Amino acid sequence: MTVLDSCQGQGLGTIMLQRLLQFGHDEGIKRVEAYMLSENKGMIAVSKKLGFTFEREDELLKAVIEL
Repeated sequence: MTVLDSCQGQGLGTIMLQRLLQFGHDEGIKRVEAYMLSENKGMIAVSKKLGFTFEREDELLKAVIEL
């Protein structure tokens, strides 16, 4: 998921991720895993806000949420 720099900080990433998670839930998906760079503070904050947990895998963060 990517949000243009000029559109960041307006809640767009949060809304998009909420909708993706709801769609996944509605389709019967039980777990979502996402990988991100540890420097991506915006995506980490959005993921934390929505209930993801984190673990480090090599140079990436693995974010996980059970639906």
